[in-house]
Amino acid sequence: MAQAVQSLHAQDAIHLDIKPENILIDDKGKLTLIDFGLSHHARFPDLLAEEMRKGIGSAPYISPEQVTGIRSDYRSDIFSIGVIMYELLTGELPFGNPQSMSGLRKRMWAQAFPPRAIRKEIPRWLQEIVLRCLEPRAADRYQSAARLRQVLRDHESVTLTERADRVDPLSFWENLKRMFRAAGYEPSPSPRPSIGNYDAPLMIAAIDTRQSDEDLRERMQTTAKNLLQAYPESRLVCLSTIASTPTFEGNQESETASGIVRGHLVQLMEWAKPLKLPPERISYHVLEALDPATRIVDFAKDNDAALILIGASHKLPNKVTPWRTSMTKIVEEAPCSVHIVRT
Repeated sequence: MAQAVQSLHAQDAIHLDIKPENILIDDKGKLTLIDFGLSHHARFPDLLAEEMRKGIGSAPYISPEQVTGIRSDYRSDIFSIGVIMYELLTGELPFGNPQSMSGLRKRMWAQAFPPRAIRKEIPRWLQEIVLRCLEPRAADRYQSAARLRQVLRDHESVTLTERADRVDPLSFWENLKRMFRAAGYEPSPSPRPSIGNYDAPLMIAAIDTRQSDEDLRERMQTTAKNLLQAYPESRLVCLSTIASTPTFEGNQESETASGIVRGHLVQLMEWAKPLKLPPERISYHVLEALDPATRIVDFAKDNDAALILIGASHKLPNKVTPWRTSMTKIVEEAPCSVHIVRT
């Protein structure tokens, strides 16, 4: 679900009505979001915002800022995901199903009953994630669906706060104080939906596994480390292209199609070892292509990549035309930034 919402936000769209009825899952586990009747798009006029002066959405899943009529905050979808996770874990709704505006406004200050108080076996890290998604202020939630997806896949990366240890509801006086503070509730400033994904960019490292230029590979490793440190929520795709696999396979494992692909995958994994990335932050792909530059550019487009890291090697330049190399073509046609490493 977080991956689907991440893809939606990358297109500057916000669903604003995420609920179980609008989620389809097929027999292969593929999830699809439906019903975009209440959606908002950052690049088009919002007719619903012009027509409505109060919050619209499904009462159990609507975010606090939606209650006030704000439709431009993509973190509203993250709040809705939090409600669904809470419901899946406990069988209950964190803020009930209010039918009045006063009931809806309660979530602008209320704190959801701790899931671990309902089911003790829920791990602390998971309660931390759910309750962070349900924070009244959008600025206190996860700031991108990409980051939410990463922490769900790698719970060891979750920073535990007091949320993780909650087992008791707030006292009467604590609730009263939160209610008074919410009297001047102002929605958090909201950037464009696609901006949230910039904090968790997808980077592609295009490694030439056809040749062994150790100096170039080491420099690319150093550059990749620096980039990954600059974006701690980023994800790296290690990519290599090969011309083709043989139609008629030999007797040796290295002469078969699968053996050739595995050989290049091993090289990619060896290159990435010094980066010491957890599995959820890195993946490896060997692609067949007669035109490597076009295949890399298409892969970057299909996966909404933020950056392509390539090496400029003089040992075996791949010519697209006598006067143009693959690197030149990638730089000219890539839908994202291109970082060139030279030796």
